[in-house]
Amino acid sequence: MARTKAFNPEEKLTIAMMLFWEKGYDGTSMQDLVSTMEVNRFSIYNTFGDKEALFFKALQHYGEHVFTPLLIPLMVGDSGMCQIEKYFENLSQRLAGLRIKAGCFLQNAIQEAAVNNPEVRPYVVALFHQMHNAFRLALEEGKRKAEFTDSLDIQEGTEFLIMQVQALIVMQKQVSPERLLANTTFMLSNVRSW
Repeated sequence: MARTKAFNPEEKLTIAMMLFWEKGYDGTSMQDLVSTMEVNRFSIYNTFGDKEALFFKALQHYGEHVFTPLLIPLMVGDSGMCQIEKYFENLSQRLAGLRIKAGCFLQNAIQEAAVNNPEVRPYVVALFHQMHNAFRLALEEGKRKAEFTDSLDIQEGTEFLIMQVQALIVMQKQVSPERLLANTTFMLSNVRSW
């Protein structure tokens, strides 16, 4: 009879995700994972695979539980400026509440030279493509509802919003939560004038 796991793999994967996000792939040793996850090395290998496999699973966990849920307001049927506001308000509140100041886990993953898993880059690119499409659709819907001027270039607007996402993530490392929220409010007031 197979033994049942003495831990919740989903909870341990969340812990691994936070550790990789904060310290990076190269900065996280197997001993760090063992100590932080409070699971022995054999159980980690048996449940998640080696460090590289665990890293990719942690990245997917981030995609499913952090990145994609933030996009939900942009993907509702009646999208537009209101949904763009909800996205940025949710993002800035989440960033303001983070205890770690590690930037974007997705971008960090594709910039680390030590990450050799060939699945990482296409996975990250697919998630950013998903975000691009969500912003594009929200802007198109807002333009259709006359929330934006006819002269709004959807592609340029989409790229601008994606740059604002990255700017907020970088700012989270340097400014107070109050400044982050204030900058989000200022940026959204500018987007409303498009």
